[in-house]
Amino acid sequence: MKAGILTETLTFKELKETTSETGYVTPTYILVFQQKAYKKKLTQDDVTDAKEIFNRSTIQFLSRYNPQVNDKMRVEYEGNDYNITSIDRNRADNSLMQLQLVDIDKIYAALDSLEDVEKDKVVRTGIRKGATILKRAGESNIISRVGRYSKGSLLKSITIRNKRNKLGSLVGFIRSTKWFGLEDSEGVKVAGNHAHLVDMGTVQRQTKSGANRGRMPANHFWTDAINNNKDKALTELTNAITAAINRIKQRQ
Repeated sequence: MKAGILTETLTFKELKETTSETGYVTPTYILVFQQKAYKKKLTQDDVTDAKEIFNRSTIQFLSRYNPQVNDKMRVEYEGNDYNITSIDRNRADNSLMQLQLVDIDKIYAALDSLEDVEKDKVVRTGIRKGATILKRAGESNIISRVGRYSKGSLLKSITIRNKRNKLGSLVGFIRSTKWFGLEDSEGVKVAGNHAHLVDMGTVQRQTKSGANRGRMPANHFWTDAINNNKDKALTELTNAITAAINRIKQRQ
């Protein structure tokens, strides 16, 4: 790519703790570096169909590959802060990277314009869709990595639960205080108490009597599911919220 077409300036920020003169510590996004980029034109397939308030909520850039860039950063562009939803090396030229950015503030502004009842319904729908991506990724990893035990209690224990008193969903594993206390309709035990052991592995273990119980190697089925799919989940969340708000506004 010719340097001459990298005409846009992106300012990358990281979350840091800053201390005021009075000693108060607060997390703040501070400038780390700036980088030139080319702004891509999005087709209708690239973005969720939405009204004016969303027509610039998602943007894509091509820039020189920089290993410092990560999805925990924020990017300032033309005075607005964007979340990074994906970072992809360019297939045709791996010296380049493609960034997809979402203006979360525009989504929040649209949510604030809705009635509380509609707002809750819209956000819960989006959160559920994002959580479902993580759940399915975890299930897929169990099936491919755990082998003959893949269809047992661990697989069936992955669940999504909405928070009761505030917006949000929890993706995780059913835990039972009695290991054999839960069964599904086929009589398979449903309890994920051992999920962290399968995911992270164990050191060499012994029974109370000193007998060797062996060592469980790390599987990383859940860690990989989160790390490899969190961008997809955030994008699904944003797209679901955008589409749902658009439908509501069309009814008004």
